Amino acid sequence: MSLVGPAFVAACPNNVCSPAHLHGSSVSGDHRSVAEQLQKSKGNISSAEPDFACAAFASAALKRVAPCLLVVAGCRHARRGRYGKKSIAARAAEEDSIAASNGHEAEGSEAAKTRRRVVQSLATATVVGLAAERTASASTTMPYPPSLEWKAAATTPGGFPEEERIFRPMDKSPEWTVDFIIYLARFMLNYDDMSRMWWQNEVMPGINPNDPKAEQAADMRAKFASYAASVQYGLRRYVDQGRRASGILKTLVDRYGKDEEAKRQLALAFTLLEDQPLEIITSLLKDVQINDRLQAVFSPALSDYMAMDPQRLLPSTQYPIWDEATLRWIIPGLRNAKPYRSNLDDADLKLSVFGPRSDDLVFKERGLTPNDYALFAVSGAIGCAFTHSLVIPLDVVKTRLQTDPTRYKDLVDGAITINKEEGIAGLTSGWEPTILGYLWYGITVYPGYEFFKRLFFAFVGQAVADSFRVPLVLLAGATATVFACFGVCPAETCRIRMVSDGNFKGQGLAQVASTMAAQDGYGTFYDGLSTILVRQILFGMMKFLVFDYFADLVFDIFPVLTEKTETQLAVSLLSGAVAGVVSSVVSQPADTVLSKMNQGAGNKNFLDVGKAIYEEQGFGGFFVGLGSRCVWAGCIISGQFFLYDVCKTLLGVKDLRMFLDVRI
Repeated sequence: MSLVGPAFVAACPNNVCSPAHLHGSSVSGDHRSVAEQLQKSKGNISSAEPDFACAAFASAALKRVAPCLLVVAGCRHARRGRYGKKSIAARAAEEDSIAASNGHEAEGSEAAKTRRRVVQSLATATVVGLAAERTASASTTMPYPPSLEWKAAATTPGGFPEEERIFRPMDKSPEWTVDFIIYLARFMLNYDDMSRMWWQNEVMPGINPNDPKAEQAADMRAKFASYAASVQYGLRRYVDQGRRASGILKTLVDRYGKDEEAKRQLALAFTLLEDQPLEIITSLLKDVQINDRLQAVFSPALSDYMAMDPQRLLPSTQYPIWDEATLRWIIPGLRNAKPYRSNLDDADLKLSVFGPRSDDLVFKERGLTPNDYALFAVSGAIGCAFTHSLVIPLDVVKTRLQTDPTRYKDLVDGAITINKEEGIAGLTSGWEPTILGYLWYGITVYPGYEFFKRLFFAFVGQAVADSFRVPLVLLAGATATVFACFGVCPAETCRIRMVSDGNFKGQGLAQVASTMAAQDGYGTFYDGLSTILVRQILFGMMKFLVFDYFADLVFDIFPVLTEKTETQLAVSLLSGAVAGVVSSVVSQPADTVLSKMNQGAGNKNFLDVGKAIYEEQGFGGFFVGLGSRCVWAGCIISGQFFLYDVCKTLLGVKDLRMFLDVRI
């Protein structure tokens, strides 16, 4: 007689204990002897004793029975048998009572105790075996199996995948439906190890647990929408090769269809296709034995239910049924369901009953290497030194307006007067410290900004970084600027003295520096450090912030501008000009104080200088020369970012993005 009675088979949620499964199971000699011991102890195990049967079979075929055995509580099935949630002791007492009523007093309670000891020992062994198996499996699981691959946009043919090239061909094809793609993405988050690990380790830590539940769900939907786009990108291989959906389903069944639930979910997913692989779906549903299941019509509430968590799948009451009218598998009630909509979601998302899909793949920036930072430094040095050298005449006029405001009427008058009195030499005075100072500035501030931005984002975590991006970007720009100022300050001190002090007319940088050191000591080169820190930090923070956000704004309004390198560089030029003007306005008072401090010999305090400016000229005195500085900064910053991007493009570090390819 079979070790497994009909009551046990009916109760088993996965049908793994059916006679067909038992017949094909391989039982080792040790496990067979245990089963024989149970039979000798009890005789023929009746259908009223599923605990003994389950324990014996768990010992003989652990992997088949483990899904339907909760060994600690003693075989609690999804469809509860007569034991329900009773304790082992209560069940033992009930068994003794049944044995007595059936006339088995000869065996007495001692036989029942023996059987219980065997069951408990088997249960303990099963727990230990399962734990060991899971530990071994976890220790040998690769963190990123081949199912997911991060691809560098810079080295991918065609660059970063765009909507026109990737999604629209499939969206226009009647063979592929957005319902199928999005539900397949849900399936992968549940059954693909790497997708599940990526979601738990990289996505969920970025969801702020302190946010309202609705906002958390919206954040998860936004992440899932990009993941669904990456899944569709992964399907392009089959489309490009002209392969049919049946080939995809066979691959997925081989890889993930190890149990009935996975097969049911795959059948549901491929039922959503227009061109259904009918034979394979039929085979999957035959294994699931849907005739024994409760069928429910697709409820409109299911859309809301799944919208709260991208890892939710359709419940067990949902499965395809055959429609004789259309000769297709269908999900009853699905046609009447409506997609979930929320004001918190992006309006550009493509919606399905099963969730959203974005037109943007999952992407992140790749890690930077020392070689990358070196290339950033070269790009920054070229951009800063070259652009500052082009506007030296503007810088000279701006400095003269600040140090001697009564002599010149405005920017144009100052340029004409200086050229008439001093010639080209006057308009280019201080060129040496200008180039050297901003060569150092470019070498330090641009790679420094990239470094500190990533450092701060990593330090606070993804959730905080998303919530406080602006302050962190400002902090990164400020920190990089602090390091740059230690090289810029001595150069700026020498430049202002060469431009504003007639005693240094015609002298080179080395001679001016030695004279200043002899007169006031080497500390004079850093007298204006506090002021230049204020000026450059304000200027640097606003420069990077305004540039990043203005460029993003332009690309959001005109996404077509992202498709060509030429238009991207044009946006960099425009964004740099806007950033330069805004930065000039914010940092102008500090720039005016700095020019006054370095006008003549002697050590000065920036507070005293600021007080003197206010007493002499009022609040407007801090903004003398603002027009010329706005023109100067607009030209410089636009040129800096333009040349910086050009150099990064030429050196191969322009596009640092990596996108996720889900290899179906």
